[in-house]
Amino acid sequence: LQESNGLEALQLPVVNIAFGGAGLDWAASHKLDERLVYDPAGKALVRPLGIGSFTTIIMDELGYIRLKDRPDQAGFEHRLVGAARTLLSQPKK
Repeated sequence: LQESNGLEALQLPVVNIAFGGAGLDWAASHKLDERLVYDPAGKALVRPLGIGSFTTIIMDELGYIRLKDRPDQAGFEHRLVGAARTLLSQPKK
């Protein structure tokens, strides 16, 4: 999705979260260093949100999780695009 510009086409802001051993250098080496939040111990975001390695979350403007998925699971792109389109089609609160 990133290489095909698919994430930008969804018109949702993307924030990357690095934690633990996946620090700033690691994130940069995987082209994940734009809009990066570093949660070194995982206490602020990682654990509370149930984030694992390469977890994708779509969150609405009130902070409710609309999708939590992994790109290595079959059908990920379809679910991601569907959740994004659903979120974008709903009236803002």
